[in-house]
Amino acid sequence: MDSQKLVSIIITTYRRPELLSRAVESVLNQTYQDIEVIVIDDNDPDSTYREETLQVMAHFKGNNKVRYIKHPYNRRQSAALNTGIECANGYYIGFLDDDDVFLPEKIEAQVSMLESYRDRDDIGGAICNVYKAAGHKHPDATHYTTQQCRRNLIYPMLMSEISYFGSTALVKREVFNKLNGFNENLIRHVDWEFFTRFFNYYTLVLVEEPLVKIYIEGARNNPQAEKYLKAKEIFFDEVKSYLEIVEPHEREIIYRVHWFDVAISFFYNGYFKKGCEVLKRATAHGCLCKDEWVLLVKIILKKYIFRNNLCKKG
Repeated sequence: MDSQKLVSIIITTYRRPELLSRAVESVLNQTYQDIEVIVIDDNDPDSTYREETLQVMAHFKGNNKVRYIKHPYNRRQSAALNTGIECANGYYIGFLDDDDVFLPEKIEAQVSMLESYRDRDDIGGAICNVYKAAGHKHPDATHYTTQQCRRNLIYPMLMSEISYFGSTALVKREVFNKLNGFNENLIRHVDWEFFTRFFNYYTLVLVEEPLVKIYIEGARNNPQAEKYLKAKEIFFDEVKSYLEIVEPHEREIIYRVHWFDVAISFFYNGYFKKGCEVLKRATAHGCLCKDEWVLLVKIILKKYIFRNNLCKKG
C-alpha cells in the first residue's frame, strides 16, 4: 500500500461486559495499526451491565486509539451502530460483535484487497471467512470462495449460505453516506437489512482466509414467537423493494423459508393454531422441502402428540 488509511472499528456492547475486553484487544493487536476503536455502550445507565462495562473500559482510558461512548438509554443495535458511524473518522469502517474477535491480520488483509480495487466504484467493501467456535469444540472454518461472491449475494445471505457479514465486513465510508446507515426501525436482522440495500448498489470482495473467530451459542434460538413474527414483518416491509433484483424463484424461496422459520417458532412454543396460520403464509410461496417437512413433523410429534399422550396417562 502506498499509504495507510484510517480504519474505524465499531464495537457495540449490550449485557456482555465480561467479553468486551477480549474484543477490544483483538482490534488493538492488529498488524495494521492506523486504526481507531469506537465502543458504543448501549446498556441502560442504571444497570449493573453499565457499571461493569465502565470498569472494563477504564483499562483502556489511556489509549488514544480507543473511544468510549455511552448511550443515555438502550436504543438497540442499529442505533448504536449509527452512533459509531457518526463518530468514526475512518476511510474504511468495520464492525465487531462484543463476543467475537479479529485475528491479527484481518484488517491489513482487507485493506490491501480493497486498495487493489481502488478504481472500482461498484466495490463497497470486503468480507472474509471465519472460524466458528461453539462451546469447547475445535473451531470450524467456513470456506466461502471468490467464485461464490461474484454473484449478487442477497439470496445466499438471506438463505444463510454465506453468513457472518457483521463482524467480517470492512466497508468504505462513502457507502454509509449513500445508504444512510442502519435502519433503526428494525427489531432483528439489522445486518441483513443493511446488506440487502447494499447489494442493490455495490458488491463485496472476499479475502478467503478465515480472519475472525465467531462464538456460536450451542442451543437452538427459539425466540418469542409473536415478537419474532413482528420482527419478520417489519424486516420484509423494509426490504420488499430491494428484493426486486433477486430472481423471482429465489425470492419465493426466501419468503417461504423465513415464514416457515416463524411458523416453527410458534409450534415450538406451543401455539398450534397460530403456527398453522403462519405455515399457510409460508406455503403460499411454494411447497415445503423434505427437510422442512421432517422438522415440522418432529416438532408436532414432540410438542403435541407425545405430550398429550403423557397427560392422558397421568
